[in-house]
Amino acid sequence: MKRFLPFIIVGLVLFLVLSIVLVLFFSRKKAPGPVVLHYLGLWDPEAINPLKEEYQKKNPNIIIEYEQKNASSYFSFLNKALGEKNGPDLFWSHSGWLPVLGSHLASLPDEIYSSSEFEKTFYPLVKESLKSNGSYRGIPLEIDGLALVYNKTLLKAKGFDSPPKDLDSLVNMASVITNYDDRGKIKTAGVALGSSKNVDYFSEIVGQLLLQNKVSFIKDKKNFLASNSSLDGRNLGADALLVYLNFASKYKVWEAILPPSLEAFAQGKVAMAFFPAYKLAEISEIAKDKGVKLSFGVAPVPQVVESDPVSWGSYWANAVNAAGENQLEAWKFAKFLSEESALKKIFILETKIRGLGRAYPRVAMAAELTGDPLLAPYVKQAPFAKTWYLNSDTGEDLLNGKIVESFRKWLDLSATSDDQLGSIITIAKEIEPTLEKFGLSSALAPPGVPQSN
Repeated sequence: MKRFLPFIIVGLVLFLVLSIVLVLFFSRKKAPGPVVLHYLGLWDPEAINPLKEEYQKKNPNIIIEYEQKNASSYFSFLNKALGEKNGPDLFWSHSGWLPVLGSHLASLPDEIYSSSEFEKTFYPLVKESLKSNGSYRGIPLEIDGLALVYNKTLLKAKGFDSPPKDLDSLVNMASVITNYDDRGKIKTAGVALGSSKNVDYFSEIVGQLLLQNKVSFIKDKKNFLASNSSLDGRNLGADALLVYLNFASKYKVWEAILPPSLEAFAQGKVAMAFFPAYKLAEISEIAKDKGVKLSFGVAPVPQVVESDPVSWGSYWANAVNAAGENQLEAWKFAKFLSEESALKKIFILETKIRGLGRAYPRVAMAAELTGDPLLAPYVKQAPFAKTWYLNSDTGEDLLNGKIVESFRKWLDLSATSDDQLGSIITIAKEIEPTLEKFGLSSALAPPGVPQSN
């Protein structure tokens, strides 16, 4: 027995060693690989890549694959991908898309932004247009909307040192500036208003006038736009349409045969027009290409009641795919892009690429742009900006596109028939199925109208 003892001991040792090795081998968890985030947006890669690389350096377990899409096909591509459960982890979503994308948008976790922190950080418009079923569905990248863009040379030539602040002054100034050729056709227009055919962003402008005139977009399920004044019973929506149409039909400061308003302004053929901030660089490019020496300024939009201002607002936000496997990591990167330091870096990069950055979405950063002659008016208006589903330049044709087309069809018809009330009622009936489809009934107020959560 003694002579077998060494073999027994060696066998036991080998058994123990082998057991330990097997336990370690089978209990060892596979080391997790890097998290890959697919990010879809409209930024130039040159503007996002430095921020992406900075974030990856701080978070070596994260790989961000950024894909820039063409703006014209962006929505159709995104909507199809999300519907097929093959969408990106993180993507740009427009402020008017919340009802359309619906369940595809993940809720913002409290660990990223609590509701109270979110509401203190960003403008009221963001609060209204990003909240669904009690949860926020994105983090804003910017703040934009409409501002009055004016030709300094044309205003000064007629003795105007500053742009108009109210609608009466706008009418007066536009009438003085407008001049005609021998056939009575407009050579230089006062302001690009009054038509749906050649006024870029006509639906947003009309929406702004409706909001300034205190129209309730949703009153009941039968009539969404027919709001009456409590003072004299006049229909507020019809009055707003008439104000818009009068610029062409009554004051004769614009006509449908002129070039589209953005092109006309860039060529010096109209003194004033309304544009979002992201189009300002394009205006300069067109003027340069046409050899036009254009000196223009930007001002807040003229008001119906100066003591109770309202402007049109819109913006892009980062949203997270509700079906994505890496939602929390996507939210973390989205928050990183919304921080002051990141926004400033992106602003500098975009300015180098496009000639103009995006206005900051954070309330505390407003002072950063007070000295910017182009962006300051958009920031100044941001606290009282409102919106509705009349966004015309996002490529989405399921909700906003249908409503815009309804306004386009009936707006000009009401100019010839002088029946603005009929147009308002017809539009309300025509868009009712679309609003019902997306759950936008009287029980759910639209952006710009307080919601009960």
